[in-house]
Amino acid sequence: MPPNDIKRSRKETIVLKIGSRTLEIGLSGHPKPLYQCSISQFSLLVKPPHQFEVNYEESTLFDQESKSQEELKVKAQLDDEFRYFKSNFFRDRLIFKNNHKKGDANKDEHEDQVNENDIVGDLDYNLSVFLNQVIRCLFFKQLKLNLPSFKILILENQFLGDFYKNLISNCFQRYFNARHVNFVSNSMMALFATGSPHALVIDLGWNFTTIEPIFDYRLLRNHIVFTKRGGFEIHKQYLCAMQNVQNFENVENKFDFVEDFIIKFGYVRPDIAEEAYGNGAIKFRKCQMIRKLQYEPIEAVLFPHQILNQNKDNDEDESGDDEFDSDEKPIIELTVKLIKSLPIDIRSTMVSNMIITGGISKIPGMKSRFIKELKQSLVECGLHKCSDEVRSLKTLGSWCGASLYSSTSLLRYQNDHRKKVSKGRVSPSSSHSRVSSEIKTATPDSQIPSLT
Repeated sequence: MPPNDIKRSRKETIVLKIGSRTLEIGLSGHPKPLYQCSISQFSLLVKPPHQFEVNYEESTLFDQESKSQEELKVKAQLDDEFRYFKSNFFRDRLIFKNNHKKGDANKDEHEDQVNENDIVGDLDYNLSVFLNQVIRCLFFKQLKLNLPSFKILILENQFLGDFYKNLISNCFQRYFNARHVNFVSNSMMALFATGSPHALVIDLGWNFTTIEPIFDYRLLRNHIVFTKRGGFEIHKQYLCAMQNVQNFENVENKFDFVEDFIIKFGYVRPDIAEEAYGNGAIKFRKCQMIRKLQYEPIEAVLFPHQILNQNKDNDEDESGDDEFDSDEKPIIELTVKLIKSLPIDIRSTMVSNMIITGGISKIPGMKSRFIKELKQSLVECGLHKCSDEVRSLKTLGSWCGASLYSSTSLLRYQNDHRKKVSKGRVSPSSSHSRVSSEIKTATPDSQIPSLT
């Protein structure tokens, strides 16, 4: 970013989106982030490089963050540690390790061995130190930004608890003297990027898929549902399916191999009866892949009912609600149940303003297949009118929505209103009319130029 641009934006807001896999940083009012990086690069940005890895006990050992691939053992039944894998900011599944160089003159051989294999100190403290080093590298070395001159706007999901909010806020304010740190809903920002006041936001993330209804800029928290069927489950399905692939055992970095294969060849069929595109096998990095690997693992996670019905045509036992755990329900089933639980007078509004976002939504054919399956499921449930009105909205993304939100007077008004509410001067609901009028006068088309 040129120095003149930084000087002009000294009192602007930094928009920060921390995902399970990626991080996006930029200034308010800009059409796209200034810098994007992968979460796995954090360990490479810090010197000396720290290592975060997940303890899978005896089932599997996989170090994603430092990119130093160790032996990966995939079993048919993986434990909860593997299925609950989270990003660097979710401490309950992570182990912090020191990496001392062997042969250090100041340390004996026994001490080096202990430091490399034992958990070091208090995890809260280590995570705070690690986050401080990451912020310093990103903002001071990469972007050359002076944090005391900016406000920080952080996009949060429904699973970001108070511990992580306090940890991130303390790092910005105590150690870097940021003027202000504010958290906003990721789904609400995705709504702002559409210009619509209502939406049913389906966020297909890495750890979870969340379905959040928003009506008239109000998040209906009592109706929010989630499932663990997300990007990580798809990745796990591919790992299991590729165990018998020729030369797959010789791949050094299996995580990147699977991810690159999904990006280049993965897609979702328009219908379960469709055949695979093309003939013959797929050759990818000296590995021979069958065509079904392009879509079968993805559809097994996202649309399991269709596959089960196809495989059990001659089975007398029908699949019931108890077939899946409460946190592993299929996305279509959760969406239909949520729509049925909504008040009748807003159902049509919700289904006609659907936002499908998240990393998985970028898979070719995903959105069209989801809409088709949802319409069919609504018809089977007797909601014919809702089925006819199902529509999806195009959104620029939650980061662009946050950039729009922070470039208007909404953010400043929200902070002032919060202070008045804390002092008992106004009602918390009195700010709703202000939000509606501001959003109507500042749509993404007028404030943010096209990204193309």
